Amino acid sequence: MTSEKSSPTPRWILLFALSLGVPFLLLFAYNYSSIEINLLGTPLKKITTVDSLDLWLDMASNLPQENDHNYDFPWLSKFEYPEDSAALTISVIPLAPGILLDSLLSESEPLDSTEIQSPDSARTGIIYLPDTISFSSVPKSDSSEQRILFMGDSQAGGLLHIFNDYCVENGHKMVAAHVWNSATIYNYGFSKRVDELINQYQPTLIVIVLGLNELHARDIAKRTQAANLLRAKFGNIPYLWVGPANYMEDSGINKVYEQVATSERFVLSKHLNLPKGSDKRHPNREGYKIWMDYIARFVQSSELYDFKFEKPKKFGNRISGKVTHANASKDRGY
Repeated sequence: MTSEKSSPTPRWILLFALSLGVPFLLLFAYNYSSIEINLLGTPLKKITTVDSLDLWLDMASNLPQENDHNYDFPWLSKFEYPEDSAALTISVIPLAPGILLDSLLSESEPLDSTEIQSPDSARTGIIYLPDTISFSSVPKSDSSEQRILFMGDSQAGGLLHIFNDYCVENGHKMVAAHVWNSATIYNYGFSKRVDELINQYQPTLIVIVLGLNELHARDIAKRTQAANLLRAKFGNIPYLWVGPANYMEDSGINKVYEQVATSERFVLSKHLNLPKGSDKRHPNREGYKIWMDYIARFVQSSELYDFKFEKPKKFGNRISGKVTHANASKDRGY
């Protein structure tokens, strides 16, 4: 005759669960209450969300600085906040405007102050803290309309409408834009496309956004040659060269562009940790807004660009200039 093992009764299971759950609930309640408990004269420590964030910010602020640029934070970092932080307000200093909650959490505009508030319906997510150059605006005396030629690869296409909003806000006109998807410096340097655009639209400023498709490029010498050819096409026309918003380390293309364009006219974007779009290669809508704000503050801080380029009060303005599109896989231009 075999004996069967008796299983624990539901009563014992319930008692076991209560013995674990009740102390945990009491500690949780104490953590978020105003009560202070002393054990043998020593206050029982509370661990709160603010404590954790303060510790994280203290660690971030003590990271070593890069030599080439004065960044508030040398690398982009992220802080995952818990679900119980719906009412949490954190003052973050000295971060510049552009702090953003991941778009999965909120479709609101990027915050313009240094306060971060988690959304009312908080879910676990990421607070992006883009490290930025400490820009200081310089006085601008030229109030005339700039005629701007805007061009580049698919990331230029993502910036296109927001860039136009900055132009409209500041009394400038984007006379033409050329978005060349999958393009590299070879397309813009070796073709006559840029010469034709300059001759047709007579811009007073050229803005080019390029490099996304060259992050793994190893033929640096040849790409330097193409970059110099592109730079020569500009002649005496002022220009702004914007490097790619890369989500991985490049093999030298940013250095090529910075050397050819000169650091005074080159916007290094690789250190920005912009929220990604669905393809994980391009920023999403809010990411492009942060990036454009960063580019605009670069312009505002430079004496080389004697015109205002302040943040728009209104977005979604109609583009009045000519916009053309091409795809380098079908039209390489040379």
